[in-house]
This record gives sequence, C-alpha cells and structure tokens, in this order.
Amino acid sequence: MKKEKYVLVCLLTMMLFFSISFFSSLVSADELNLKITGTINGYSSDVYLVTNPSASLIVDAYDMPSPSSPDNYSQFYSDGSLGSLAIDSWNFASTSRTIDLVYHISEAQTGTLALVWDNSAIDSATYDVSLQDYGTDSSYTTQVGSDINMISSTTYSTELTGDDDIYIRVIVEPHTAADAGDTGGNTGGGGSSGGGGAVVTVSDGLVLGNDFVNVKIALTKTTNRKISIYNSGNKTETINLKSSGLTGILLIDPNDISFTLAPGEKREITIAVTAPTKEGNYEGSMFINKHKVIIDVDVSTTELLFDAGIDIPTSSKLINKGDNLQFQVTLIPMGNEPRVDVTLNYEIRNENGQIVYTHSYTKLVEKQISFTETFEELGLGPGKYTLHLELVYPNAIATSSSSFEIKGSELPIFTKTSIIIMISSGIGILIIIIITIVISKGRKIKKHKKR
Repeated sequence: MKKEKYVLVCLLTMMLFFSISFFSSLVSADELNLKITGTINGYSSDVYLVTNPSASLIVDAYDMPSPSSPDNYSQFYSDGSLGSLAIDSWNFASTSRTIDLVYHISEAQTGTLALVWDNSAIDSATYDVSLQDYGTDSSYTTQVGSDINMISSTTYSTELTGDDDIYIRVIVEPHTAADAGDTGGNTGGGGSSGGGGAVVTVSDGLVLGNDFVNVKIALTKTTNRKISIYNSGNKTETINLKSSGLTGILLIDPNDISFTLAPGEKREITIAVTAPTKEGNYEGSMFINKHKVIIDVDVSTTELLFDAGIDIPTSSKLINKGDNLQFQVTLIPMGNEPRVDVTLNYEIRNENGQIVYTHSYTKLVEKQISFTETFEELGLGPGKYTLHLELVYPNAIATSSSSFEIKGSELPIFTKTSIIIMISSGIGILIIIIITIVISKGRKIKKHKKR
C-alpha cells in the first residue's frame, strides 16, 4: 500500500507539472518577441516588436521610447503619431498591426543596409508577418520590390546611395489556413492612403491595401492614388470596380474597371482625383466587388498658407466602445512663419456621412507644431467613422481627415490568457486536493492497522 501510494503521488505530481507546462505553452504561443537589427558600414541598431497580454494599442508602460543619441549614431524605431519607439508592444488579442519603421543614420551612407531577425520568435501557427521596403519614401506610398515573408526568411538587404532615412513597414496578422502556402507575403502592401485604414481581407481570399483613402488637394488640381489587391485564395477571381458619390471628382482607370486575378497574383489599381472649384470636404466611395472603400477628398484654396494634417495611428484605428480616441495634429505654415490665431473645427461622421460629434477651439500658431489630442466619452456606438479637421485662418481653410472604427465593449478580465491561467490553476488545485486526500486516507488505514 505504501509503495502504491507513493507511485500515485509521483504520477499526480507529474501530471501537475505537465498541465502547467502545457497551458504555459499555450500562453506563450500567442506571444511575439521579434527583434530586427539593421546594420550598414559599422552602424547598427535594433527595434523590438513585442506582444503582451496587458499591453494596449497606445503607448504605455510596455513600450520604450527611442533614446536620444550622440552625433554619430543610427536609430531603428517604430514611427507613430504618439512617439518614436525602440520597443513597440501591443495586446496579442489585437487582430492585426501595421508598424511603420524608420532606420535613421546621423550621416548619409552609401552601401548595403542589412536587416536580420530571428524567425523562431514568430509562431507561424498564430501569426503571418511580412516586411515591406519603401526606400526613402516617408509617405509609405511606393514599395520597393515584393513583400518579404518574415517566417520563411531571416534576412533582407537593400542598397543605399547617400541616404540617411529608410522606411520599412512590418505587417502582423492572424494566421489563416488560406495563407499557409504563401511565401511571398500576403498583405497586399502598396498604395498611398494619405491617412488610410489598415490592410483588410475581404471575401474569397482577396486582400486590399486599405479600405479608406484620404486625398488632400488644391483647387482644380489632379492627383493619383493607388490601392493594391492581392488574391490569397486558391482560384482565379474576377474583380469589378465602380465609384459612387464623387461624380466629376473620382475617375477609375478604364483598364482597372474589370479584370481577373489568379491565385497569388497582386495588382495595383489607379484612381485619379480632380478637385472641384469649391473648397471643402467631399466624401464618396468605390466598390471592389462588394467591398466598400471610402474615398475622402479634402479640397483647399490654391493659397495654401497652412497645411493641416490629422493622423490616427494604425494602432488606434480600432478601439473599444467607451475608449478614448487619441490622434495627432500637425500644423505647418507654408511660407514665412506667421503669428496668427487659427480655429480648429473637428467633426466625426458616421458611415452615412452624418455628423455625430463636434469640437472647436482657437489656437495661436507661430511656427510648425505637432501635438496629440484626446477625445473622451464620445458616446458613439460600434461602427466605422471618419474624423475631420477644418483649420480656419484668415482668408483660407485647410482640411484633413482620418478614419477609425469602434467595436463592441469587451470584458478585459476574460482574456484568453486569464482563462488559461484560471484553468491551469484550477487543475493544479484539484491535483493537490487529490494528493491530500490520498495521503490522508493512507494515514487512516495505517492507524486502523495499528489498532
């Protein structure tokens, strides 16, 4: 009996350690701790992309600002509206992240910039991660080469010719079975959004570069924007395009009205935007098959004394109901630095173009300024919205806008991690109780035999 009792205790103890290890592995499977190192001509710098169950999509204690450096240095950082980060973290429950990275060198360099990462830090069953190179294009408009799958690759290099800033984009998305055989990146990458939405997957495996395009343009001028479409499915798809609500303003390239995409094929469609003769904000849409892409056009006078920019960072484009909305505003004088009071008029509009929130105030501007705004207690329900800024100054108006989405409220206490910890703790307690009962019964049997 004594031998059997100790064998049982050992087995139960092994089960306890196994269960804890098993559930711990489930927790860590969702974690990402990706370090990317950039090196050129003796300059080297790291940036970290990290998930944590307690981290949020805005800058918090789990992020680390990019430190200041001496004159001769390089910095690799995540560039967001809320600051430059050497460690960019977020909650792994977030469905996807688009992270804009900058490799900055204090002195312009010519040579090979090599990027290196450890792909073992990426759980391929949980994430799809791709890298896009935009060279010296700070607007992340024109991509250099194809997407790099960071799971199947560990290095990437690009040539610099007297450059001091290189712009890299990393896209982290939940892994899906449809993407399992893709080795060239499946995010669609691509076209300029001017403050657009995140990469979005639509039906039949189609992936769009974004579902919101913002265009800032002067009166009577014309400009082009591109949206990429990628077929991540396993069959050829027919793509049909049509516009709505921007007659005389939005023109789709005739070659892009209807076409087919084979599996694994990507195509950039071109839309031309021509400003009307009256300043203001014009909103319409373009349909890619049944998927709606919002087209927002901000038209200002040709006398642009100011340029106004409003940016909701990618990490804050999807917020919970009741959360604060944070964004960055940039005001740039276009000539001699003035000293003038300007009025900032904010509007939030829903998908139907209805104004659901307004806020205004006056600010003295003497030079280029950039600052963070926070709107609290918006009282808005779940849905897609557009935040508009109208900057009013003597004799002119400048406009800008950016989109965001509110999802239904969640109970943060019941996250996947907390549930797993609760289950593993419960199993551990149950095993301890069983062990205690077995030992207690063994002692009673021993006492009974002595009697």
